[in-house]
Amino acid sequence: MVAFMKNYITGNDWLDFVNSLLPASSKIRNTSALLVTEMDVVRKVVDELRKNYDLGVTYMLVHIAVEIGRFYHIPHSRVTTACLQLADEILPPVWSRVLNNLTIPLTADPSRADQIFHKVHEVFSKHALKFGMSEDDEDLSSFLIANVSLRTHSSTMNTLQNHSVWRPSEISGSSASFPTMHAVLKRREALRRLTQPPSAEEAILGRYLLTNDVTYSRLLNTVMLPAALRRRPVLYTNQVPLELDMGVVGVLLAIQVFRAGEPAESSFDEWYHTNVGFFSHCMAGSKIQNVAASFESLPTSRVLTLFRLTYSLLIVHRVVREEYEEYRGASNFDKVWQSAQQTLYRRYCLLTCGGSWSSDSEKSRLDCFVPIANSPAFFEAFECPSLKFGLGKSCLDLA
Repeated sequence: MVAFMKNYITGNDWLDFVNSLLPASSKIRNTSALLVTEMDVVRKVVDELRKNYDLGVTYMLVHIAVEIGRFYHIPHSRVTTACLQLADEILPPVWSRVLNNLTIPLTADPSRADQIFHKVHEVFSKHALKFGMSEDDEDLSSFLIANVSLRTHSSTMNTLQNHSVWRPSEISGSSASFPTMHAVLKRREALRRLTQPPSAEEAILGRYLLTNDVTYSRLLNTVMLPAALRRRPVLYTNQVPLELDMGVVGVLLAIQVFRAGEPAESSFDEWYHTNVGFFSHCMAGSKIQNVAASFESLPTSRVLTLFRLTYSLLIVHRVVREEYEEYRGASNFDKVWQSAQQTLYRRYCLLTCGGSWSSDSEKSRLDCFVPIANSPAFFEAFECPSLKFGLGKSCLDLA
């Protein structure tokens, strides 16, 4: 591609192409200044392209064309997300308030997420996996787990007094003027950020605001639960049994609390070998042929993901078990407890095996089956002998 551009397409050709996408009032010239975001990321590329002027100009113009092209083709399913992302570039942190106002009526009471996180955190603190860590990493892990917090992405950012604005005199009724308006506002906002840079918290929270997964920031030691996961049928209210939410949001939160307790790079290999390595070896030697064969070829990162998932399901089950412990003396306890466990595992299987969560059937199969196969309580709840499934024993237990 580079050779083709060098031999057949000059910088002037790309300049003409880019200008064909722009309104007459916003043409660019060879002397036009370019405003670059995240310069550190592209610095090496730019330094290399300086050696070939035409190629360097072509590279920059390609990126300008791509930037403009975003306005010409946005799939219908991505329109809302794209608009909010464009707003983030020109009107932060106002857009987080807009998103918050749009999603609050649809989301569950934040106290429900806080309740689930508190219970998961409490149990995980008792069963943090520290085998194989150095003493320093064990202390750091204990500190991070003890102080990890939950952020439910409600807007707490202060609106900047001098944020970018689109002046009334610049508004046009034509939709064709939107790219021009966005370009002008993006330039103003970029210049403003040079003098009023966002805090680390604002930058990190903004990055994950539109995700559909729970994430963990080690810098903030914060687990972030986006609005997409704070609504039915993912998260309900305090009016429904705890196991209904624990099987989905509880597991997702537990995974990120687990990540908070993972060791630093200095002792990661020893910790991995002691815990994840043993788990992988055990699963590879299981009688379940499809699973055993998969574990022999899985990369270490994928094995670690399955390990986190399995441990998190064990944590969540322990949370639910402790919740029901006070009712053990009731005459119908066994029946109620069996039903609660069945609900927990059904919800978990919907999370990992549901078609809307993953198009990769092999990945979904392992995500669902491996943790279940290492959960003796599952076989108890559904009254099916574990030997029938070929595992015979659990490869992972709570610390």
